[in-house]
Order: sequence, then C-alpha cells, then structure tokens
Amino acid sequence: MISFCKYAKKTFLQKKFFIEKNTTLYEYQDNYYICFRNINGNIDELKSFCSSMSEFGTYIDFSDLFERKLVEYGIKIIDKNAVGIINKKFK
Repeated sequence: MISFCKYAKKTFLQKKFFIEKNTTLYEYQDNYYICFRNINGNIDELKSFCSSMSEFGTYIDFSDLFERKLVEYGIKIIDKNAVGIINKKFK
C-alpha cells in the first residue's frame, strides 16, 4: 500500500490524473483497502492506472458493494486524502 501510494504520487498525482482527496483507507479482516472515487482521465490513463494498481494489490469487483461492506464492518483509518496522508507519514 505504501509503495503504491509513493508510485501514484510520482506517476499520477503530478499529472492530476485522479483527485487525491477522494481516497479513503480501511482495514477489514487484517487487510488494508484504499477506495478511489471520481478518478479522472482519458481511457489510456485509466488503463495505465488499473495496470499499475494490479502490480501492487488486487482489484475488487463490485467495488461499490464492497465499499459499503467496508463502511459497515471495517475500520476507517483515513477518511479523505489517504494517498496524500500516507505519502506524508511514510516518506
């Protein structure tokens, strides 16, 4: 997760590809999940983003449904700007 956040900062945030503030970090069943909302970019940027994410973690199908499960049963660790906060805490 930390490695992905550092990579995202260098690769995507500088291009203003996705809105960093729309990321939330949850812990659920001894795993950590970063939820992204309102990802902006053209189709090639989205493909690159999804490909990069798969190098660092696992994409979850039915993400809206799973995020509702995280909200109900998980522990919200960082409410907003999770990528930015993680990058500040783990330089």
